[in-house]
Formats: sequence, structure tokens, C-alpha cells
Amino acid sequence: MVADQDQSYLWIQYIAFMLDKLDANAARRVAERAVAAVSITAEADKLNLWIAFMNLEAQFGTQQQLQDVVKRALEVND
Repeated sequence: MVADQDQSYLWIQYIAFMLDKLDANAARRVAERAVAAVSITAEADKLNLWIAFMNLEAQFGTQQQLQDVVKRALEVND
């Protein structure tokens, strides 16, 4: 990930790893870092990360957390 931050599959694997080894809060922190780190020109990768983030919140978060992530995703994606 250090060499190429725009690879969404690496970030998603990292999110899954944190979820498996630690907890949903650790996975959320990674998801936040991921959506901030992927460049705006890597639209497909950024969208993949937002979808993964929404799935994380749908599975492990509250309804409000999911709504907040969906709102943020809609603001930055077409």
C-alpha cells in the first residue's frame, strides 16, 4: 500500500484483516484512511472503498453510522 495507495483491493483486505484481528472500530479507522488516501482520479477504486465502507457499517454499525457514510459517499462519487 505504501508503493501504490490507489489499489482498493489492498485497502479492502486490510480492512477485513483489522475486522478479523481487532474490531469494527479498527476497521473503520482503516476505511477512513483508505477513502482519504486514494486519489480522486482513481474513481473505480475510490467507489470500491466507499462500497466496502458502507458494507462495514451495514454489518457492524448503527443505522446512523450507515446513513452518515452513505451521505459522505454520495458527496464525493457520481
